[in-house]
Amino acid sequence: MLFYLSQGRCLYAGLFFIRVGFALLGTGYIHPDEYFQNGEAIAGRQLGLHTSLTWEWDSVFPCRSIVPVWMSTGLPFSILRQLLQGQLLSPRSVFVAERLSFLLSSLLLARLQALILLASSYVVLTYQVRPFSNSLEAIQVALSLVLLRQLFVLEKAPRQSQRARFFLSLLALTAVWALFTRVTFAAFFFPVALEVLKWCLRQSRFSLRSLAHLLSLPLLLTLAASLGFIYADSVYFHGSALPPSTELTPLNFLRYNLLPSNLAEHGLHPRWLHLVVNLPMIATPGLLYYVLRAEFDIFTSRSGEKDKAKPGVSQMMQRNVNNGRILRARKPFLIFWIVANTLLAILFGFFHQGGVVPSLFRVHGIVYDEISGLSAHDYRIVYWKTYMPPRHLLAIRREDVDSGRVSVQDVSGASSGSLVATLLASAPSSKPLSTLVVAPFHAVSELDKQMQECISERQRVFPHLDLDHIGESMEVGWRDGLSLGIFDVDVPCLREAVQLQEQWLAEPAQRS
Repeated sequence: MLFYLSQGRCLYAGLFFIRVGFALLGTGYIHPDEYFQNGEAIAGRQLGLHTSLTWEWDSVFPCRSIVPVWMSTGLPFSILRQLLQGQLLSPRSVFVAERLSFLLSSLLLARLQALILLASSYVVLTYQVRPFSNSLEAIQVALSLVLLRQLFVLEKAPRQSQRARFFLSLLALTAVWALFTRVTFAAFFFPVALEVLKWCLRQSRFSLRSLAHLLSLPLLLTLAASLGFIYADSVYFHGSALPPSTELTPLNFLRYNLLPSNLAEHGLHPRWLHLVVNLPMIATPGLLYYVLRAEFDIFTSRSGEKDKAKPGVSQMMQRNVNNGRILRARKPFLIFWIVANTLLAILFGFFHQGGVVPSLFRVHGIVYDEISGLSAHDYRIVYWKTYMPPRHLLAIRREDVDSGRVSVQDVSGASSGSLVATLLASAPSSKPLSTLVVAPFHAVSELDKQMQECISERQRVFPHLDLDHIGESMEVGWRDGLSLGIFDVDVPCLREAVQLQEQWLAEPAQRS
């Protein structure tokens, strides 16, 4: 028994070190939300960096609370600012600061059962160590379940009302924190809330006075915490200690997402896609199969009164986590689990849009001199056909952008013609102007041959996998297809190439 316990601890320790590697070295880019719902929203005020805020942070109608962002990323940024006072911030240090915060928070999941299964999941190795609001929500759901379990333990112990009120208060604070993080937490918390209500009724023995005594402190804390979040958001978005109006961001989020026209702007997906594609990809088909079988057992179970007496949530957790079928499956399940999670961890941890973040680090090194921190050139940086570049990881000082010394543009999936028009529409500069384009090699190959001669490769970032353009990537070969390029643009040459092309197109018309 001790041998297996020691073996399990060593395996978990090894998996944790792998998690550290994915957190600090994994520059794969899963989804823009991992940066734009967190670090991008706070880095401007905390670190004085140039940022680009999305619609969720519009002060006219804010849909995200700043408090969870400050707690998870703003605090590490404040520590970083104090440690590097007066020094030029490097994008790598900003990247590590926000990743470390979520890496440490992922340890809170160690209170759950089935640690080896959890720690070896690619979701924990990649998603959970990224600054997603979903990552915070996962921690908050786990904390809610742990606190609920503590209440069930206290139910069997006499005269524990003070401790019960303590755990109820912690649960109330967790719920408020979570609802202001993601309003979707309400769906996960609903069964927990029902179990807490049933527990309170049993403890009070249906006495209104006892129930009021039990719930008075948690309810007061819920009210106080909610008012605190509302005030903090109102101050942040209105920029005044006496804001002219209050902002209830969870309600704003609901109001925004209940309008189909708003959702259409961000792209609508069929509901079956989540069930058929997203759920199996997150859980992996093997684990999903056993979870569904465990859920089926709940509805078909004919066990005795002992099972019936168990609370529904705890019963579901016990059946899902400790299901005997997974243990009996052994080798087939383990092989499938290891292969699936290894491939998905590498895909999302390093390859998927994996050149975007390292390119930001490299562009920062081009723009700023290592010794003086200044450059003799002004720079224009254009990202093309990549995920949205999180500006805070470029670590460009806000004053350098405001003064016009550096400009950053994202033309996303624009056509080659639109890119060229953007590059030619350069503003006048008092210093020599250098123009950089960061784009996949397959995208640059789409340009006219004469225009390609005006664009020269400066650096190459590997790996970079664009799953939306697999065919185009394969056409240029595996090396270029799996790389993101940082290109120097000769703007006068490009302007001349465009003029020659326009003349060539105009000649047939003149002859006719």
